[in-house]
Amino acid sequence: MMCDDASKIFPRHTVGIVQPSWIAGAVAGIKASPRRTPDWTWDRFIEELYDTADQLGGIGPLEPASTPTDECGLVGSAYDTLGGYVSTAGEIRPEGLYFTVSSERHEDVLSLFPGFVLLRTRGGIIVPHYEIASFLKLVPVNGPLVDQLEEAEMR
Repeated sequence: MMCDDASKIFPRHTVGIVQPSWIAGAVAGIKASPRRTPDWTWDRFIEELYDTADQLGGIGPLEPASTPTDECGLVGSAYDTLGGYVSTAGEIRPEGLYFTVSSERHEDVLSLFPGFVLLRTRGGIIVPHYEIASFLKLVPVNGPLVDQLEEAEMR
């Protein structure tokens, strides 16, 4: 079966095959984000993230825009880590896509996007609506947030 065929079988919210760095970022996003209102799509997505992290073994949370390494060298990208983080910590606001980021990590995240307009807030970063499409070309966002982004775009 081709990869494209397999991706059509699983719902978009299934974690599926992703980089360990993306999973590590997603786990960090779960821990950093305020508790969401109970919702079966989010609950299922988060449960699958934890299951995948357990199956891969040894995956702990990584701060957004971190570049994970192991004894052999580079294991993932800062964009993957940020994508996992935003997938679980991100939310749609009237100003755009918001995600919490500690003030110590602001510069690390912003340095990944030269030429972009990203807005600093106390405790987070906002990707304005007009930058979201470009942001998503670099940052792999998955899960229920993707549906929320599509709904916001249709309005």
